[in-house]
Amino acid sequence: MGRYHPGIKGLAGSYQDARAALSIGRRMRGENRVHGLDGLGIGAFVGVSDERTKADLATHLLSPLDHEPGLLATLDAFFAADCSPSVTACGLNIHRNTLAHRLDKIASMTGLDPRRFDDAVQIRLALVVRSLEPVPATAGPQPHREELRTT
Repeated sequence: MGRYHPGIKGLAGSYQDARAALSIGRRMRGENRVHGLDGLGIGAFVGVSDERTKADLATHLLSPLDHEPGLLATLDAFFAADCSPSVTACGLNIHRNTLAHRLDKIASMTGLDPRRFDDAVQIRLALVVRSLEPVPATAGPQPHREELRTT
């Protein structure tokens, strides 16, 4: 099953996602099943060779956290501490219960629990893939609305 991509050109992207999910899903989980890239876990990152698809998948998995910089910082600290709750809580200067609450919130928002190995690997891969994306260049100051009008 392919993910939704808007517009007529998005149909090709959905088709590519579906082909990749079918190919990887068959090898991982067998025939006669429905597969989607976001449901294939680590296999989606390893089995897909297209960098754009990997980046889109990373964005899809992490998008619930886009407006939660504190939770993203918690994940960075958690992975830097090799997923050790004690070391992470100490490094962030928070109580372990606060860390547990944040990790629960991440799991609730993303559907991936960073305390489970396979989920943690998916999150970590998504963070790495997303960090490798080129930063969009700024075009400089944008003109005021009045300057956009033509006479």
